[in-house]
Amino acid sequence: MELFVKNIDMPLPPALPFDASHALAMAAFDGASWEQTLALGRLHGIAGRWHRLLDHAQLIDQVPAPVRKHLWSEHLMAADRERMARWEANRINHAFRDVSFPIVLLKGAAYILCGLPPGDARIVADVDILVPHSCLADAEQTLNRHGWRKSPKSDYDEHYYREWMHEIPPMQHGARGAVLDVHHNILPRTSRLCPNAADLIDNTVDVPASRLKVFAPADMVLHSVVHGFHSGEFGNCFRDLLDVHELVSHFANHSPTFWAQLLTRVHHFRFERPTFYALRYCVRHLGTTVPSTLMQELAPYGPPLPLLSVMDWAIARVFLPTLPPTLVQRAALQALYIRSHWIKMPPVLLTRHLWTKYRMRRGAASDTAQ
Repeated sequence: MELFVKNIDMPLPPALPFDASHALAMAAFDGASWEQTLALGRLHGIAGRWHRLLDHAQLIDQVPAPVRKHLWSEHLMAADRERMARWEANRINHAFRDVSFPIVLLKGAAYILCGLPPGDARIVADVDILVPHSCLADAEQTLNRHGWRKSPKSDYDEHYYREWMHEIPPMQHGARGAVLDVHHNILPRTSRLCPNAADLIDNTVDVPASRLKVFAPADMVLHSVVHGFHSGEFGNCFRDLLDVHELVSHFANHSPTFWAQLLTRVHHFRFERPTFYALRYCVRHLGTTVPSTLMQELAPYGPPLPLLSVMDWAIARVFLPTLPPTLVQRAALQALYIRSHWIKMPPVLLTRHLWTKYRMRRGAASDTAQ
């Protein structure tokens, strides 16, 4: 279990297992270790994997009986969420069967439909799709005809989504209650790294027996990278890193040219800084195998040493926080949260946005008090 704690300068809770290589160590966990591991596994959405892993390793009987019940429950819940994600993808495919523009399935649902490692027993809260910006109105009308409705938002929030963000307000199906996020890009329009979404869409891969598409391998990795290390707020740092780790490990094992393709796309989209961070912390905290030449290529794009030291400190403390998190861990998470907003919008726009949201919250609190 040293895999999770090497090069970290602080005590961590018991390492959080995520694949079959950890089954033997898991079988030896005592009650206290299981209590914390289950809590963290639920928080990061991977506890549903463990019953099957231990069962396949013929170690499930060595797990305390009360824990086995929890593991089986997590397995059933993850299997149900996976079925729901597949069904929602089916319904989205059905809804858009007559349109001519591309529909790209993103993140968790894409991992599940493609049978990729991050989709294993994944708890999917909502389904994300991406369509060309010019087709947003048509996509919204199509979804309305098939039962999806826009979530109620204030006029300001509606403006915030449609003018500044990379998605429209979430939509929810009237009968099933499923939430759908409709994107037109992978980063907010206000972000200095916001890519040309057409470059991503033109490089997509067809999903078999469907008119849906998914990102090509390198672009799928980069979407995960910028989701976690450019626009992300690090509340689920372990999950963000694990997605990148499992994607790059899988694609590299299946294609000798993957790393070269990834580097080409990194430079094309100017994603060097977030990719540097993501791969650095995957190597440091998850033991990911990354070519040294690639890390050397990205090193000049990293931050100055003082800032890098702060990032190293903060990531080490939010990677696997204790439950409940300590004050130091909360401070690190707050610092990373502020950073995410700082790089999401220009300073003047960010200040105006935060001031507007503050006034809206004060007004809502005043109305409630009355």
